[in-house]
Amino acid sequence: LVQIQLPAHDRVYELGRLDITIIDAGKDYAKALVNDKKIAMLKNMGYRVDVLIEDYQAYKDEIFRRGFYHTYNQVYLVLDSFVTNYPSLCHLDTAGLSIQGRAIWAMRVTDNPTIEENEAEIRLAGNIHGDEHIGTEITLYFLRHLLTNYASNPQVQNIVNNREIWVLPVLNPDGNVANTRENSNGVDLNRDYGFFWAGWGGSPGPSSQLENQQAMKNLLANNFSIEHNYHSAAAYVNYLWDYHQSDPPDSQHIISLSQVYADSSGLTIINGYDWYQVCGSLQDYTFGTSGALAWTIETDEPIGSSAIDQICYDNRDALMDICNRAGWGIEGVVRDSITNAPVYARIEITNPQRVDVYSDQNLGDFHKMIQAGTYSLQVSANGYNPK
Repeated sequence: LVQIQLPAHDRVYELGRLDITIIDAGKDYAKALVNDKKIAMLKNMGYRVDVLIEDYQAYKDEIFRRGFYHTYNQVYLVLDSFVTNYPSLCHLDTAGLSIQGRAIWAMRVTDNPTIEENEAEIRLAGNIHGDEHIGTEITLYFLRHLLTNYASNPQVQNIVNNREIWVLPVLNPDGNVANTRENSNGVDLNRDYGFFWAGWGGSPGPSSQLENQQAMKNLLANNFSIEHNYHSAAAYVNYLWDYHQSDPPDSQHIISLSQVYADSSGLTIINGYDWYQVCGSLQDYTFGTSGALAWTIETDEPIGSSAIDQICYDNRDALMDICNRAGWGIEGVVRDSITNAPVYARIEITNPQRVDVYSDQNLGDFHKMIQAGTYSLQVSANGYNPK
């Protein structure tokens, strides 16, 4: 881990194009993971490079060894115990398998967990970088809160009864077991997604990695309104876009929701591109292909159990608020006017323009998180006239 001194923040974009793995950046510096060859290259380009941690792998191994973080096998035991104790509230499946054959666990939480219902859906994912374990803890902590408090807490009951929450605590199982940022192919999964992909992070092609392909199938099979991905490098609510400086049409609403989460969790909001550019990120892919509002949540990754619990607690309260808001906006069902069968369709918000969303392939329902106001919609589907 090194700190690279920058004459101006704009130089951070040059580093990204050199395929430097940046994990944090400020006004006049960038923190990056580099080898000796890249250190020499940066110095030859005139950058001052200060080594912060000589052996980053050993540093991450020590955090995991001394910290109170679940191993991959322990995560399964926790999820399995939840299914045993709360079978009417959760259903455990996999989003698929990793390269080395490990399950990517996917827990579905709702009041009818084996039945598809007309409800806003939320996806919470952790550990896309295998050595960032706090995301696993935050997602498990929130899952535990929903299940253990359902019987006694009306707010929890309302969310579980009226939302469908997917918890994927370990998106990178092989990286988790090896305690490495990358997967077993040495690819940074958060640079591999095929939405404005640029070949960063060792990715040989757009959406080339099996783990990402499984997460994409999970996205396509469900109709998410919100996604939160959990990382550990700073203390930010990172909002769209990562790849480009232009804001999407939904930016005002995205920023306001980012502030809601930040106020509750004690984090600071930051635009992804303004922080540092990332091409091929999960949040850009999710929003860009499905219209689901997506964030990357960055927190510390402490060693002590009390500090870990506090981070989980703060994010739990923020998630309760955001999950409640997931059902706010425009919702409906698209059906064939003759057969009444559900139709998979695109819902365009044309005036004022917002990012499109899609109806569920099984039920035809859609849920667009949007600010209060008056909007014009156009619904389109293959084989039908738009309406």
